[in-house]
Amino acid sequence: MKIFKNPGKNDIGMRRKAKKEKKRHVWHGHFLPALIVGVVIVIITFFLDYFSAAGIDMLASIVASVVILTHRYRHRLTMLGTIISAYVTSTIFTVVLITVLRRWNVSLRFQLFAVLFLLVIILYWLNVFHPPAISFSIAFVFFIEGISKFFYVLFMAVVLFVGVRAVVYLVYDHLSIKDFVYEFIMEEEQELIKEERKIIRGIKRI
Repeated sequence: MKIFKNPGKNDIGMRRKAKKEKKRHVWHGHFLPALIVGVVIVIITFFLDYFSAAGIDMLASIVASVVILTHRYRHRLTMLGTIISAYVTSTIFTVVLITVLRRWNVSLRFQLFAVLFLLVIILYWLNVFHPPAISFSIAFVFFIEGISKFFYVLFMAVVLFVGVRAVVYLVYDHLSIKDFVYEFIMEEEQELIKEERKIIRGIKRI
């Protein structure tokens, strides 16, 4: 006759610890590509002399977006369409707004407040909310290299985002490069599907 013993506190504790260690290992492996890319960006930026107040803000924003883009699962917040739209929209809006405010000799404090307050509303309204894009745009308030160079950094960031996300699709088995284009249009496609379903339900009710 077999006697089954209830698991003791030590056994339960060891299982929890093993499970925790496994999660930590998966988490570290998941963000390792982002860590490598982040280190590379820091080294390149060091040699390009962008370590000003604005440069650090821009660098931190880009690295944060890269970390998000290395996520292996497709989600609205991890898609290129969302992130690039947020960066482009916030950058153009900020450059125009700050240019106007500076002509009116508005204080630096109010410039920062206006950019932060209005960008949160605009990105939320457009459904492309991405916090790193807001912090990237705020850097323009302190950026002394000019508008053209600021847009150049934006262009290089977009190229980096596309490259990182493409690598993610190549590395993970469950993601195919064929579906890469849906990174830009999936949200619109889902909205169309929802509208079609609503129309079909309406027809069935009739």
